[in-house]
Amino acid sequence: MIKNKIFITGIGTGVGKTIFSALLLEGLSAEGMVSVYFKPVETGGNHPQDYLFCSKFADISVKPLYHFRTPASPHISAKLEGGRIDLEKIKRKISEIEKELSGNGVIVIEGAGGILVPLKDKPLYTWADLISEIRIPVVVVSASYLGAINHTLCTIEVLEKRMIKIIGIILNFPHKPESVAEKTNEYTLKKILGGLYLGKIPYIKGIKKYLQNIKTIKKHSQMEKILGKQLRRKILKFFWESQGSSPTRG
Repeated sequence: MIKNKIFITGIGTGVGKTIFSALLLEGLSAEGMVSVYFKPVETGGNHPQDYLFCSKFADISVKPLYHFRTPASPHISAKLEGGRIDLEKIKRKISEIEKELSGNGVIVIEGAGGILVPLKDKPLYTWADLISEIRIPVVVVSASYLGAINHTLCTIEVLEKRMIKIIGIILNFPHKPESVAEKTNEYTLKKILGGLYLGKIPYIKGIKKYLQNIKTIKKHSQMEKILGKQLRRKILKFFWESQGSSPTRG
């Protein structure tokens, strides 16, 4: 399993993939690794907002190969805007980035929507197909809402059936937990997932703006400040091992 790239997927749209990607990019850079951000396909908005946001945290940012203004599944957005997603082009681009890095960095690849979002429908081709083909380990971002347990377990089942390596699950709190489900999702997922449960992104009001306005502090990265020391170590251990080095700080 090649460990110089990682795919960030989610249990749906708007669950916090981009927030986690930004924190991971910043954390990798703080550890002295070259962090690269690539979201092959982005939909919605006049400009690729996720790319623009994560560019502030990555050492290198690669523009999306496809950006469609229509906020919909990529295959629909492409059709409505007279475009076509070339799957081989995406694979080649990832390979090109890897060659340019020469093993000296980590590529953080973010998907659009969930794991089974179609990039093509005839024949059906999803993010799961792409990940299976180029063998990328995955972090799944969940969000605490009613239905999150089912959506998380369904995503894990798809990945496991395709023998895709799951690094772990991150639970994001996009708003302050109020309902019973929102307050108990973390407890339930911890119990069910065991070691696959990595930790959470706590609720922070206006987190994107918060992250944009705070400069990285060398001794205490924002990744550690927000996710906590233990979770930072869990995630970065995967890359320390793959880079053949040890953590630079405790």
